[in-house]
Amino acid sequence: MWSGVHCPVIPGEGPEPEQLTGFDEGPLRADWAERFERRGIQVGSGVLRDDAVAVFRAYREREDAVVHNARGAASVTS
Repeated sequence: MWSGVHCPVIPGEGPEPEQLTGFDEGPLRADWAERFERRGIQVGSGVLRDDAVAVFRAYREREDAVVHNARGAASVTS
């Protein structure tokens, strides 16, 4: 909300980012998108989702991929 972005787009939300890459965004409120929209920030979801999942898979397959997560761990995905 503080960044000034008026329409964030989330192509690959759901379980795939963490399952495929190990990235953990941490806890999100169930109503986070609605809270943004109440402030006039429209949230786009599912745009190019299949392409985003393909990128997550390709990233996981990289030998040098490092993933930082909310639990404070950094790991190489392979």
